[in-house]
Amino acid sequence: IMGDYESHRKIARALQLPAPREGEFVSAQVKEVNYAIPSENSVSLSGKLWTLASPGDAPEVAPQLPSHKR
Repeated sequence: IMGDYESHRKIARALQLPAPREGEFVSAQVKEVNYAIPSENSVSLSGKLWTLASPGDAPEVAPQLPSHKR
């Protein structure tokens, strides 16, 4: 679940999702990718590459998003 922090907005945009605005959240199921070079719709988190999961993909433990305090 990505919130309205700039780092979360960058992640959403990298995954080609709408960037959350102030007070909004965006959620998506992601999956780890096997290739070493980032693609247009992948993001590096926790030292691994991730992309959006397809409907038939098995659930995976998601990476940690950058944390923030207000």
